Parts: sequence; structure tokens; C-alpha cells
Amino acid sequence: MKFVGRLLAALVGFALGAAVAIFGVGLYVKATYVCPPGVSEPCDVGGFVGLGLVMVWAPVLGLVCAALGYWLARRRQRRRAG
Repeated sequence: MKFVGRLLAALVGFALGAAVAIFGVGLYVKATYVCPPGVSEPCDVGGFVGLGLVMVWAPVLGLVCAALGYWLARRRQRRRAG
């Protein structure tokens, strides 16, 4: 049962890390990429950059937060037992 708790903490950590990455990249793209007025074609540069950054940062931050969640759950279970 201990492993199930650790696994759940890791999965929640991964989901939160991916969500933070998506939110952070969205804020970055919104703040830095602006389409000039009067352009007849749609401005897709911000979307392409945002998609590329999300594809890189979502798994990275997800794995980091999953490892942190697993470590915290393991530490909590050790303190309860000992």
C-alpha cells in the first residue's frame, strides 16, 4: 500500500508539473510575441513557439515534479513509521 501512495504522489506531481509548464509557456508567449497591426496573414509565430516550448518543458517539469512528489511521499511515510 505504501507504493500506491508514492505512485499516486508521483502521478499528481507529473500532472501539476505539466500544468505549470503549459501555464508558464502561455504567459511567456503572450508577453513576448505580438503580431504587428495590419498584417493580412494570421500571425502563427507565437503559436509555433509556444507549442515547441510546451513539447519540451511539459515532460521536463512533469518528471521533476513527479520525482519531488515521490520523494516527499517517501519521506512522509518514513517519518510516520519511525
